[in-house]
Amino acid sequence: MRPSAFLALLATGARAHVSLVPAGGHLANNRSALVVRIPHGVDGLTSSRFQINVPAGVRSVAPEDLRGWSSEIRMRALPLEEQYSSHGQPVTTGPETIIYTADTPDDTLPNPNLLDITISIYLGCVYNDPNVHTIWKGQHTLWWGVEVGHSLPNTIAVSQNTSWTGCGRTGNELWDPPTGKACPYLFFTSASTCIYPDDPAAVGMKWLGTIVPAPANPSAVATEQHVLEVVNEELLSYSETQRAQLKSLEARVDSSEKAIGKLDDDVDELQKGSAAPTDGTIDRAELNQLFALASASMAISTLLVGILVGACLLRVLAPGAYTRSLISVDAIEVDAFPARTATHPLPNDNGAGYPSKPASAPVVVVA
Repeated sequence: MRPSAFLALLATGARAHVSLVPAGGHLANNRSALVVRIPHGVDGLTSSRFQINVPAGVRSVAPEDLRGWSSEIRMRALPLEEQYSSHGQPVTTGPETIIYTADTPDDTLPNPNLLDITISIYLGCVYNDPNVHTIWKGQHTLWWGVEVGHSLPNTIAVSQNTSWTGCGRTGNELWDPPTGKACPYLFFTSASTCIYPDDPAAVGMKWLGTIVPAPANPSAVATEQHVLEVVNEELLSYSETQRAQLKSLEARVDSSEKAIGKLDDDVDELQKGSAAPTDGTIDRAELNQLFALASASMAISTLLVGILVGACLLRVLAPGAYTRSLISVDAIEVDAFPARTATHPLPNDNGAGYPSKPASAPVVVVA
């Protein structure tokens, strides 16, 4: 692998989800920069393809150029209500996906590494897709699905995919979805710069057909979003850790069941006399020992199954208690955050403090 091909950092933990950094503090009708942080891959494979699904409402993206990788932006036709003017010219298309593909096997991402991709984004003012536009934790949220293709060593042909497309969380739901992998998200807020020539009285972004005004205190809202970002990361990491522990328990239960089966077979053989002493009698002490071992293994197996089933029932029937069981504190009581009507932007309307775009090379645009 070429060290200069991309920013690849050795993963220090069992990170298993994709994040946008920062996930909060973005503003409608403004430009900002974010990092797409992609975790380690699959044992025995390298990562050779990354696809980032751009949610509707994002007017443009400018991903950084990665040496050794080819990139393209695939576009979608904008519905009439999302079209806008730029430098006096109408804009009728917007980004749909960003795709990176390794040029050679030497450029692929090894399994133990993670990858940071910097993207400059320009958020629009109109959001009408409830599948990727939701109010979650009291914040207006955009959901960005990510798919990673993995290849066998010394190839770039994709043989397996990992998808983080469990999008569309709402209310106070956990980031970790009941099925699939958690989809990366972006918190943002309305802005007073969203105006409409055909409706001068409307000021603020259009969210599922409703005008949302800019918040009275943008700084406080941005701070709340960043706190939620930290809490969400910690809760998902704990959830992933427990899922790994449950998987380990399942493996132990399976191993115990196989051991019990083998003991049963041995007992059957003894009872049939195949392992009897030469005098034709069965060694009762050995038989009793085997029965005792089988009983102990069955008890251990039953206990492990009970723990596994109990954890799964707790997650399904009482997600709040399940979350608090993962950590020794009350998870900052995420459920205690007040419900909001989600009118949240950056400290100021011009997005000060955020670079307009990262240094990048041109990408291939496919209409």
